[in-house]
Amino acid sequence: MKKIIALCLCLLTVCFSFAACNGSSNINVPMGFQLASDPEIVDYLLFVPEKWTVDMSTGTTYAYYSTYDPTSISASLMPLESVEGGIDAYFESYTKQFTDVFGEPENIETANLLLDGKEAKQYVYSTTFGDVEYKFWQVVCIHQQRVYTITFSSTAENYESHVTDMEAALEHFAFVE
Repeated sequence: MKKIIALCLCLLTVCFSFAACNGSSNINVPMGFQLASDPEIVDYLLFVPEKWTVDMSTGTTYAYYSTYDPTSISASLMPLESVEGGIDAYFESYTKQFTDVFGEPENIETANLLLDGKEAKQYVYSTTFGDVEYKFWQVVCIHQQRVYTITFSSTAENYESHVTDMEAALEHFAFVE
């Protein structure tokens, strides 16, 4: 009787495992990466290196390198109606909110790029908070009446050691059509 119960429990576990994986089984995760977004909640795929820690408990897509090096990559989206004037207007509005918390961003560099084949713009800037200098790389894209923002943040000291992770995340980023 114990063997039958154990067998039934094993079968149930296997069935539940297949059911839990069913929604993301058709996603092709690049080698060495993990999915950092939930395609049942958001309409994009964000991949980060396997060694990063993914945390979706905050309602946004978020991953960080480690507890001793909190370099992070996050992604969010909002309806276009909440932003008037396109990408630059969005960034200007964002900058005002950023300034209220972290102070005025410095050394802002901008450039155009493609995000999954869509026109986007990147902003690289820094700020000092307390005694620590931070550096940010933010990519903003408008697609299907939504504003998508991917933000890479790090201390200035650790920025260069993780910038290739952000480059790879952008390379593998995909909109779910």
